[in-house]
Amino acid sequence: MDRLPARGKIIGGFCLVLICFAVVGGISFQITLRLSKSAEQVNQTREALTNLARLLRSVHHDLAAQRGFLISGNRELLKDPLVPSAISQAEFQRLKQLLSDDPEQTARVAELVTRVTQRLTLSRHEVELKETRGIDSGRDSVDPLALKEMDDEILQRVEEIEDHEKARLMREERANKARVAQTQWVIVGGIGLAIAAFAGALGLIAQDVNKLERTAKALKQSEARERVARAELEAVLQAIPAAVFISHDPTCQIMTGNSATHEILRVPAGCNLSKTAELGEAPNQFEVYFHGQAILPEQLPMQQACATGQAVRNIELEIVYANGAPSRHLFGSAIPLLDDQEVITGSVGAFVDITKRKQTEAALAESETRFRSIFHEAAIAMEVSTLDGRFAQVNRAFCNLLGYSENELLCLTFEAVTHEDDRVALATKPLGDLLSGNVSKFRTEKRYIHKEGYPVWGDLNVSVVRDGAERPLYFVGQIQDITERRRAEEALRALNQELESRIDERTEGLKIAMKELNAEIFERHRLEGEILKVSEREQARLGSELHDDLGQKLLGITILAKVLADRLGIEGQQSAEEARRLQTYLAETITTTRNLAKSFYPVELEQGGLSMALRELAARTELLANVRCEVFVDARFHPEKESVIHLYRIVQESITNAIKHGKARNIRIACQSGSGHQRVVVTDDGNGLTSPLGDSAGMGLQLFQYRARLIGATLDISNRHGGGCELVCSMKTAHS
Repeated sequence: MDRLPARGKIIGGFCLVLICFAVVGGISFQITLRLSKSAEQVNQTREALTNLARLLRSVHHDLAAQRGFLISGNRELLKDPLVPSAISQAEFQRLKQLLSDDPEQTARVAELVTRVTQRLTLSRHEVELKETRGIDSGRDSVDPLALKEMDDEILQRVEEIEDHEKARLMREERANKARVAQTQWVIVGGIGLAIAAFAGALGLIAQDVNKLERTAKALKQSEARERVARAELEAVLQAIPAAVFISHDPTCQIMTGNSATHEILRVPAGCNLSKTAELGEAPNQFEVYFHGQAILPEQLPMQQACATGQAVRNIELEIVYANGAPSRHLFGSAIPLLDDQEVITGSVGAFVDITKRKQTEAALAESETRFRSIFHEAAIAMEVSTLDGRFAQVNRAFCNLLGYSENELLCLTFEAVTHEDDRVALATKPLGDLLSGNVSKFRTEKRYIHKEGYPVWGDLNVSVVRDGAERPLYFVGQIQDITERRRAEEALRALNQELESRIDERTEGLKIAMKELNAEIFERHRLEGEILKVSEREQARLGSELHDDLGQKLLGITILAKVLADRLGIEGQQSAEEARRLQTYLAETITTTRNLAKSFYPVELEQGGLSMALRELAARTELLANVRCEVFVDARFHPEKESVIHLYRIVQESITNAIKHGKARNIRIACQSGSGHQRVVVTDDGNGLTSPLGDSAGMGLQLFQYRARLIGATLDISNRHGGGCELVCSMKTAHS
């Protein structure tokens, strides 16, 4: 607005005043329109509620007419409530549309609809009842007081809705009065704003007088900013890790640079850097070479940019120092500087030190040369192939392996020299895993096709070369010729097959012989088991006869001896004492006979199991042999029923051997369970074993081994440290 003339500023002030009056008029019109709309809505609501109240009063009058029907029986007094119901539905729909913006009123209208519907339904019911039953319907009619209370409740809801609408209208009127007051203040403010606009226009005219002074001040500030920008540019040039040259004249006789430039050229700060400077000012600490040849000062990039007016881009130079220091390589560009009239005023150049990159490239070239030498002269076949299977490099050994020349192989693909049976297996999973990075390399044996058509076996090692982003570039394969080895393996495989065939023939004969031998062994074991069962039955029979026959007879003799002794004692005969001794001897004989019977047939095995039988055996042993015999049984010890008799016989024979051959005085029997095994351990303090298990004198020990095999147990009999013998019979538990 500062650039507008005074007339324009005054016109702008008038326009601003007109805009203010237009805004005020629009606000006033909107307020009036809103107030009129609210009043119209309230009037329509009041009209609808009045119609509903009138309708309810007519329904109430109809109720009185129905009572007249009950008195007179005149059916003309009955009126159909369907007409009032239709009128009420229309008024309710009108109310819902008028009060849709007020949730509370909408809820009240909904409740009113429910009440009126119920009331009209009752009226309809009353009419139908009276039409059908006549005067007799009075007993089933609704209580008139209840209908009156329902009508009063409906009228109360109507009054609540009407009161709420009246209150809203009053709030709208108060709000509109407040808006009118605000509009008045807006009018006053607009007038004040217009006056302020005029005053502002006059002020702007006055400001034009001081415009030159401000312009001069701004110019001084611009010069200050330019000095700051120059300082910032200088700092940037010093911070850039590249050599920046600035020529300040079109002939490049005066040239400066940043600190990187002085460091690369090895000249003091503040010196003129131009090689085309006046005599005595040009630096002589270095020379500039291009492609190994020294170039004239006029051919330098900065001078060429000034001379031609064209940019010299992407040029590589070598700085050779006069003191023999290692040279440095620079890469950069130079462009001319132009003024507003497109006249050359100098040039600017920026060069990056690429000495390390050149050294890396030289080392890489040397490494590439060394790799090529090793690759081509290697004794093992090597090839480099692209991702699509084309050969990129092959060495002499690979050419000799397949009979092709290098140029012929470079025109072929990896698949073309692979045996058709190995193509699919090699091209699917191994190469896929290698490309996806699941494996870094893989090794396989495959068949190649020689140029003359016969297969060549190779031991192939393949790896993948990736770039810096881990993207695969190409495959490197090393192949070792294993054709002779595969032929030898084939011959060996054929020989093995022949040997296996012969072994199979011999094995069939051995199987038949083994089958016959196993059948004989099985029959022998069966007969031995039958013999052992017969022995057990015979022992049981002998025990039964000793207990039932001989024992009973001895008991009868003992009773007779007692009777004889008693009679002789009464008669006073001297032989009475001898008869009593005879009775004692017979009682001892009965005890011995019963013990012998139990040794033949342990009845306790059937009554109380192995635990009770072993304790009874220990008690008899202590009584008959006058030794100490202890039994310890683990609560978890529960052998299978088929093995109980064998375990009992093993313990019984072990006790007999300990007393008879070992002269033991203390015997310990332990039944243990744990770690998936159940063990019976019998220890004594006798003389121990005197002969190996295989001796003829050790028939009892051989019987131990046989009984143990029958129940699937292992038996270990050894001498104890310090004297005595230990027998351990161990068998696995049923669940293990």
